[in-house]
Amino acid sequence: MNRKRGFKSWRAGSGAPSGQSVIDVRFAVTFGICCILLYTLATWLPESLFEPLNRHTARMSACCLGPFGIHPALQGLTLSQDGFAVRVITECSVLYMGILFFSFVIAYPISLSRKLIGLALGIPVLHAGNILRIAAVFAIGLRKQNLFEFVHVYLGQVLMVLFVLAVCMAWLRAASPAAPRFTPAAFPVRFVAFSAIPFLVWLAINKEYVRLTDHLVTALFALFDYRLEIPYQHEIYYQTFNVVTFVGLVLASRHRVMQRKLTALAAGLAAIVGIQVMFRICNVMMTAFHNEPAIRLSMGISLVGQYLAPVLLWLLMLRGEPGAKGGRQAPE
Repeated sequence: MNRKRGFKSWRAGSGAPSGQSVIDVRFAVTFGICCILLYTLATWLPESLFEPLNRHTARMSACCLGPFGIHPALQGLTLSQDGFAVRVITECSVLYMGILFFSFVIAYPISLSRKLIGLALGIPVLHAGNILRIAAVFAIGLRKQNLFEFVHVYLGQVLMVLFVLAVCMAWLRAASPAAPRFTPAAFPVRFVAFSAIPFLVWLAINKEYVRLTDHLVTALFALFDYRLEIPYQHEIYYQTFNVVTFVGLVLASRHRVMQRKLTALAAGLAAIVGIQVMFRICNVMMTAFHNEPAIRLSMGISLVGQYLAPVLLWLLMLRGEPGAKGGRQAPE
């Protein structure tokens, strides 16, 4: 079989050849560039453009709650009941998860018809899953408001990235059965198991992590004779939970060499810290210097950090791993 662009060649039904990588750099780079371009475009488009999607998401989430005896009032984008309310914004919709899935499918070296079928089926699945997520978060918040923030972060960021990856893998296995397998079938279970404890730990220390990275930010501005005083008004900084997502992906993956996993973990976390520093610099430019372009740049960096960075860094880590044979993960 001719060598396909983006992946090492393999024989149909034989799995990846010994010593060859599941992931090729060209695929990862194409995936990353596509994501960055689309996230950038999304941040520059007017928010009103996405309002129909947000309204549909809010309306369908309310409908899903009815069979469980929960009947929230729906006013515009806001669901409310018994004094508890949530507003569905663009980040709550399928848009950013859909961009991640779209970029993966477009970057993968396979026929256009299979890509179109994957997008036609995958995006609605992601949309439906996201609607169920919002309904679940609302129901939990209605009953236990003290759990709302925790569930919102874990379901909204950590598990939804896993959901996108699961849809990507399902499409890949259906569209190209002979392709090397990125993950075993048990990967989602392993991810939940390996991300739960880091998530609980991160809830306690994420604010200190922000303070630590801000030391770098203040040091950079001090070089230009600016003295910054940065307030900390939140207990949970959502954009930092890409750390949990990445750690969960790495720990859930099976590797032949533990040293390689630890090296990839350290390198990936360093990259994520760099993204966090860039995000905080943009925040300073917004609040202290009233720089309007920094607002959209900050949002773009946040999206790349939350959704793309953990997945792309994980894919690059898999670059040296051999593919699964016969549809199963290669033994450790």
